[in-house]
Amino acid sequence: MNDPLVTLEFNKILSQAAENAISTKGRQQILSLRPSGELSEVKNRLQFTEQAEKLLSVYRYGGIEYFADTDEIIEKVRAGATLSMKELIDVSTLLRSARLAKSTLEAFPEDVDKIKDIALRIFADKSLEDDIRRDIISENEMSDAASDTLRDIRVRLRSMKNKLTDKLSSYTRSNEFSEYLRDNFYTVRGGRYVLPVKSECRKNVQGLLHDQSATGSTLYIEPFEIVSMNNDIVKLEGDEQREIERILGVFSERVLSQSDNITDASERLTILDVYFGLGRYGENIDGIVPEINFAERVKLVGARHPLIPRERVVPIDIEVGGDYNILLISGPNTGGKTASLKTVGLLSCMLSCGMLIPCKKGSIMAVFDRIFCDIGDDQNISQNLSTFSSHIKNLAEITSSFTNESLILLDEIGSSTSPDEGAALGIGVMEYIAETKAKAIITTHYPRLKEHAMASGKIMNAGMQFDPDTLAPTYKLLMGYPGVSNALETAKALGLSPAIIKTAEDSLNREENYESLLAEAFSIRSRAEAELEAAESMKKDAEERLSKIAGDEKKVKEALDRINTNAKAETKRLVNKAVEKANDLVEQIKQELKEADEQAILKAKKDLKRLENLAYEDGESMTSVLTENITESEIIPGAKVIVNSLGAEGYVAKIKPDKKEAEINCLGKSVKVKYSDLSKPVEITAVKKSRTEIKQAQPAQSAPINKEINVIGETVLDAIDAIEPWLDNAARVKLNELRIVHGKGTGALGKGIQSYLRSHPAVKSFRYGRHGEGDMGVTIVELK
Repeated sequence: MNDPLVTLEFNKILSQAAENAISTKGRQQILSLRPSGELSEVKNRLQFTEQAEKLLSVYRYGGIEYFADTDEIIEKVRAGATLSMKELIDVSTLLRSARLAKSTLEAFPEDVDKIKDIALRIFADKSLEDDIRRDIISENEMSDAASDTLRDIRVRLRSMKNKLTDKLSSYTRSNEFSEYLRDNFYTVRGGRYVLPVKSECRKNVQGLLHDQSATGSTLYIEPFEIVSMNNDIVKLEGDEQREIERILGVFSERVLSQSDNITDASERLTILDVYFGLGRYGENIDGIVPEINFAERVKLVGARHPLIPRERVVPIDIEVGGDYNILLISGPNTGGKTASLKTVGLLSCMLSCGMLIPCKKGSIMAVFDRIFCDIGDDQNISQNLSTFSSHIKNLAEITSSFTNESLILLDEIGSSTSPDEGAALGIGVMEYIAETKAKAIITTHYPRLKEHAMASGKIMNAGMQFDPDTLAPTYKLLMGYPGVSNALETAKALGLSPAIIKTAEDSLNREENYESLLAEAFSIRSRAEAELEAAESMKKDAEERLSKIAGDEKKVKEALDRINTNAKAETKRLVNKAVEKANDLVEQIKQELKEADEQAILKAKKDLKRLENLAYEDGESMTSVLTENITESEIIPGAKVIVNSLGAEGYVAKIKPDKKEAEINCLGKSVKVKYSDLSKPVEITAVKKSRTEIKQAQPAQSAPINKEINVIGETVLDAIDAIEPWLDNAARVKLNELRIVHGKGTGALGKGIQSYLRSHPAVKSFRYGRHGEGDMGVTIVELK
């Protein structure tokens, strides 16, 4: 029987996942993963992977640092060997990775507790780590700081080498010797410093011969004068090497004393590396953890074959289990039947190894005790087996080995023999499997198998969809409907003779006519689905627009509520302010009347008039107001209007006819509103007439209006009382420019008057006088 993991190409999945591990051990362990048939173990694996993926994607953890494989190093030191500098560096790298993993992961929340539990139990020896990093510079170099003895030896060695090189340099610079040398430099042969002497000058340079060039033209001679110095250097180098070996021995003993802890740290880091590797792979393929059960039901939503490039793969929805334990997939060649079969098998293997799988939320996946496959052409010439014989051999082994908790994947059951016998064999196999609770997905071209599935009530039909116009496959799986082969239509599209196609169509028997009916049904369904898809799209657009409108209405309501609340608060503030003014004036009048002289009485009359003005102002705010529609021609600067959304009265300050907007002075503020938010007031005064009505009741002045008014020495309120009717009359007779003389003084009177002018509906603009016009003691007013 073939290996299902090989048939499903699961090794390629593991290779892709292993690339996300950072250590050799981590990659090796991922490559050696095998599916588990135990539900509890699979859930445990998935929890580790899911938490690792969460640390990477949500908490932005970078993962553990690289660490070397120290298993052989520990075996070596346990056997009594001294570790090399490279091996000690590898130990230090592991200790550093262990320390950082432990200190970093312990800070994360408890929703990644399983990963944290591994990390918190990791052994870390910072002292050993730091000592190795300080004393071992590279794989071949030890620091002078490794020991005082090593430092002293190297100081003497460097001093001796300096003396020796100075001596040798004197030979190359000396006219007596330089003519005998091949080159004016010295070199090293056999660990000793020598001079390159011309072979014909051998007798002129006394010393020990160590080597000669390949041509024999150069001899390498150690002059007798430096032999003792070379001997001293060789001795010091021996002392240095022995001290290095001693230091390495000390480090090796320290590693040996912690060998069990280092081994445990290596194993824990490898586990973390495996799950972070699986987490990164799951993130790369947009994998999730679906709902899991044991051998009961598979329902994959938007499942993608992980080995097909993302830009080409077509997600499928596929289901088996529940009411139907066998799914029979049919459809045209190259339509995606085998890919659908392999997708389920691959995702099952991935899940059982603790890997996230590429599908959408709402998917359900089962854990099976074993997966059985018969996919592809297994012709075996060496064993004299035909393709049919090979399939039968596989079927025999599968049907004698599967259990109720197994998943069986059979591609083109009963093929490679006569259709009648192949279909009969397929029906027999399906009925045999149907007697158990095992889950099976089977592909076929045989109409008899599709008919049998429809009639049995135990087998679910599914078909690979195709475009009814182009006959091209869409690679989508339609549950509940058998597929059609479209062999004749495909042959016609590929250019086969029409005469051959016609003869073939005439020879169709009943079973093939059933295929024609299926093709017609598929065509009708495809068009219906296209119309349904368009309708769903329109429905979605409408729902989105409706949702947006509802959201906008909510925002408008909230804004109006805020405006009304603010307006009520502002109105209350203004009323309270007016009441305070009135109370102050009443008290002032009482006090002035007590003085009982003519001057006091005149002053009291003025204050009484101011009190009446406040009463009129208060009366205006308390007036019962009805509204009626206002035309655009009536919306002009100075017009009295009602802002509907605020329920407040104001005056038009500016208009923008092109935008149908107006700027309204309302509640002491300037607001911009649309024409549609305005109406005009129909006032019904409850008790008192408005000030405007009182003025209108007075006889019109026939005398000409003076363009200048002098209010020097008046209070702000008295000045405004004098200015207001003067302004109204000036506006009535359409004067353009007026002059208010208020004097400079403290400037308070001028500022108060200009504050009043700012909200007057008849005033277009105002300014202080220029040089020659009265400067800051005069305000020039321009009327609309």
